[in-house]
Amino acid sequence: ELPLGGVLLRGGALDALPEAAALPRIEVVSVDGVVDGATLTLDGTDVRLLGVDAPFGEDCFAGQAARRLERLAGDEVLVEQGD
Repeated sequence: ELPLGGVLLRGGALDALPEAAALPRIEVVSVDGVVDGATLTLDGTDVRLLGVDAPFGEDCFAGQAARRLERLAGDEVLVEQGD
């Protein structure tokens, strides 16, 4: 018996292995602009970045956060396309 990814193989029973996960679809998307330090406009749609807690509006350092995101994003970004 060989442990392999949580599955015990007995006598070469490879049928017991789980199917491989599908690869995510990634595409290059144009950056139209930056709304604030955590939101980009991509192809005309505002997209909020998951897990980013940046100041916005009249918050202290909001302008710096937006300018930093502009420099980080550039003209194009990679976006994972969900189902």
